[in-house]
Amino acid sequence: MSALSDEITLDPLARGYAGMTDSAAADSLNERNRPGPIESLLARRYLLLVGKWAPIADDASNHLVADNRRACRVLVDTLDAFETIDMADALVAGAVNAALDALVTLGYLTAGDKAALLALGDNLRTRAEEIGAGSVTAGAVGWVRNA
Repeated sequence: MSALSDEITLDPLARGYAGMTDSAAADSLNERNRPGPIESLLARRYLLLVGKWAPIADDASNHLVADNRRACRVLVDTLDAFETIDMADALVAGAVNAALDALVTLGYLTAGDKAALLALGDNLRTRAEEIGAGSVTAGAVGWVRNA
């Protein structure tokens, strides 16, 4: 099955495609309402430019207080391991928010820093873009439904 066929048939986000006309389903798929990913490079750049990266990176491996080391390590490892951080994934978003909250609580970041980092994901995209279907027409929805 194609990504579009899977999306319409399985409706993984429970958007209600089954009750929509072909045109309404296409409109729903093309609406810019899905959070885009946060690029790790941009997050690292922000932290570097505001003077927060070095203390976090240093304490990720050197800090004597385990909670501080752990909180810093989560951020450093996340930015090292992933090119982008998919904030549309609830599990990922929850983990990222928890890590940032810990860094705010421990004084590594301010609430403003957290907001600035999360705002890097404010590049809204469509559900169609998210699944790799580009722009979807009512005709394409109808074709998938009748296939």
